[in-house]
Amino acid sequence: MSCEWVGWCGLSASEQAAWIQAGGSIAALIVAVSLGYWQWNEAMKLRKEDTELREKKELDIAVSLTAKLFKAIKLFKSNVDLAHDKYYSRDSLKTEWPMDFLIAPEEIRESNSYLHEMGDPGTALNKAIYHCTEMREYLSNDGAYLLHNSKTPHYETHLNAAKKYVDLAYEAAKKLLA
Repeated sequence: MSCEWVGWCGLSASEQAAWIQAGGSIAALIVAVSLGYWQWNEAMKLRKEDTELREKKELDIAVSLTAKLFKAIKLFKSNVDLAHDKYYSRDSLKTEWPMDFLIAPEEIRESNSYLHEMGDPGTALNKAIYHCTEMREYLSNDGAYLLHNSKTPHYETHLNAAKKYVDLAYEAAKKLLA
């Protein structure tokens, strides 16, 4: 080996070993940091892929459930619309008030525990179902008599909210299926 380079020959064997060890330590640090960065980068790629797969699966479930329930959502919307129109046209003063309008179709009731998986349509449906339940409860507690004779703010509030949420559910379902 040439002694012109850093006076290598002028160093003792232990000094030479120390320099070689220092160079090896620096190289080991560079490899360790690079390896850590590579592993972190691979973990982020995997996490991103998992998130994308989970979101795709959730969307597939939402679309599938929404497609299955779309006719029922449409029926529920028409029932709530009819109840709303009937209340505001005051036809309710002339006829018996049909509580069937305020019950979600059987397909929706059977899928009630899965509605949250539909996303926005399911959330809006759950809220519409809640307000319809409140209206049915009101009607069953002598509210039907009051409804036949005057406007009732409690019922009206829930009716308007049910209409709003069933309309939102219907529009969100259409958008999801488009």
